Amino acid sequence: MGRAAGRRRFHKRIDFSEAAARWRWPPPPLKSNYEILLGDGCNAACLFCCAYKEIGNWLPWARVKGDIAREQAAGTQMITFSGGEPTLYPGLARAVAFARKSGFTLIQAISNGMKFADAAFAREIAGAGLNLAKVSLHGVDAATHDRLTGVKGSFELALEGMSNLNALGVYTSLNMAVTKANYRQLPLYVKFFSERMALTGFCFYFGFYTGRMADEEALQVPYSEVTPYMRYALEYMRQRKVRIDWKVLGNFVPCLMPEYANVMMDWGRTGDAPGRAVVRKKGESLSSGEFMSKRKVLPATCRGCAYYGACYGIDRRYYEKFGSGEFRPVKTPPASFPLEPIY
Repeated sequence: MGRAAGRRRFHKRIDFSEAAARWRWPPPPLKSNYEILLGDGCNAACLFCCAYKEIGNWLPWARVKGDIAREQAAGTQMITFSGGEPTLYPGLARAVAFARKSGFTLIQAISNGMKFADAAFAREIAGAGLNLAKVSLHGVDAATHDRLTGVKGSFELALEGMSNLNALGVYTSLNMAVTKANYRQLPLYVKFFSERMALTGFCFYFGFYTGRMADEEALQVPYSEVTPYMRYALEYMRQRKVRIDWKVLGNFVPCLMPEYANVMMDWGRTGDAPGRAVVRKKGESLSSGEFMSKRKVLPATCRGCAYYGACYGIDRRYYEKFGSGEFRPVKTPPASFPLEPIY
């Protein structure tokens, strides 16, 4: 644990019920989310970045405004701004304010958190109406996180940014890109951030082997090495009665840990979190389902699995590197689950 993190006094995140009442969030379950990828500009150089370089420059304001208006008319419940790094988008405050004025009560940014360390910037975005922030932290110490982001000091900036947001009543949660460099920290990661910052929102995303991550072989790791540590972390949540806010596992598949299939996102056509995202690549717009179907593959060994008709499968490049030996068909899905997300 970094020295500053160990002794730092954080502004604790507000309670979920308090945030829901303050911002008038719709009652769970969340039925729809629309993610706007604002562009690929970023102030980090993450070793694990799987982004496509063709995403393009910043979206023009007319496109952002049009997307928000269309989704409001369609009854979408939540708007999410992502990138790249959305805090670099020149019109972020304007976009957030427009979403708020349009009637959205759930407005989220997915960010590395560094710009929120600027208290004035944090106040501007929170004042515009941002009420959720998912901040990327990839370790329990500066050495791990800063190495992975390629920016010295990024760990401390992200912590300061979260503390600023918490003080403003913005509900914060965490993203962690799971790689060979940090997966052994998973249990300690959950323990530290749930105890010290009262966080109950976690997202552990197993890396896609595209973009820069495809070339960083030192960070590539088989699921079979990760899942024991992931189970320890999730069991800690269960034993400590950490009431998780959202689904916590990204780019995992149910056959790896069937008992946690209900907290996995983006794995399939059914049984998955409701939501729609647009991925822009070379001017093309794809639904999340179309996007996942293009980048994932179902090996022959998956036939006979109870999830076969719904599951997108595994990342094609992961399959090329590690094969399908880890994946065993699930004959009977679990009847109950140890963790249940609120949304």
